[in-house]
Amino acid sequence: MNKNYVEDIWLSKILGKKAYNLSLFGEVFSEPACLQEKNIFCYAKIQTMEIEKAKILSRFGFYLVDTNVQLKLEPQNYKHNIKPEVCFYAGPEHQDGVLQVASDSFLYSRFHLDPMFNKEMANKIKLEWCRSFFSGTRGQKMVVAQVEGKILGFLLLIDKGQGHWIIDLIAVSPKAQKLKLGSQMISNALQDNNIKLMSVGTQIANIPSLNFYEKNGFTFESAKYVYHYHGE
Repeated sequence: MNKNYVEDIWLSKILGKKAYNLSLFGEVFSEPACLQEKNIFCYAKIQTMEIEKAKILSRFGFYLVDTNVQLKLEPQNYKHNIKPEVCFYAGPEHQDGVLQVASDSFLYSRFHLDPMFNKEMANKIKLEWCRSFFSGTRGQKMVVAQVEGKILGFLLLIDKGQGHWIIDLIAVSPKAQKLKLGSQMISNALQDNNIKLMSVGTQIANIPSLNFYEKNGFTFESAKYVYHYHGE
């Protein structure tokens, strides 16, 4: 029988305990052996129409924390709003500014929505996520927005190949929400003619984010339920 889970080594290091990514496939599901371990974290993502899998996850002790909405944008449908002096690609010297923005800009991630994670740990996960770009272990490009010498936003991108790029993380400082920096960073990224399709995932609970992507021409593609499990 195929093992239906794999350790998320990156997340394990941050949490200080084993973290597993569970996959359900086929028609017969047995309880993953990892759930017999103590002091673990496990997560699973399923399509919203997979009701039987949702029932199985509940039986295993998982609970729903998020509905992740996948959106897509074809560059030719984007109305550019770019200020070259504001947005540009990040370099090593921008790490501290990016981490400062990340420290107080995320409220709706699945880790922030999960009551079993305190705010400090949820923020730490996002901070380390951003730090991974600067260490060369996650993402291929990052656009930053700088106003009066201060980094106020960033956009992390992952190259999936064949012209498909994913917005892995995007954030704008709460103090700069009215400057439309998110739109400017997307516009800057789309200057790259190699980008044929841009996609992004966001939480259905994050209404400001959904409104932002709709205004920027993104359209609905799919949705997934996200489940968490905490073993004591």
